[in-house]
Amino acid sequence: MPFTFTGIRTIETDSRFSAYQDQFGDESWELDALDPNTLLAIIQAATDEVKDSDLFDEMAEREEAWREILSKASERWADVASFLEARLRADTPRRSSSADPMSDPPIEIRTHPANF
Repeated sequence: MPFTFTGIRTIETDSRFSAYQDQFGDESWELDALDPNTLLAIIQAATDEVKDSDLFDEMAEREEAWREILSKASERWADVASFLEARLRADTPRRSSSADPMSDPPIEIRTHPANF
């Protein structure tokens, strides 16, 4: 979607004018005055020109696969929590034989969600 921006004269009395003019010239653009859908379309068109569509699609598929895994895990959260607790306790060496849970080392979650 081609879009032509019409610039407005930059306010010369603004304390930032000199630095702005050096970098961008005498015009400025008020993007916040655009309809949000127009701004979205402009940004989408610009990013579509430079994005790798194949990589984007692959990442979207991966994201959906992770979303499905997380959804399944949330549906069976009690089972997941019990599994993780048992697995992590078995994998974590104890520092002492004390019954005091505060003497146990901190538990690190190292289980990959794809293993569920």
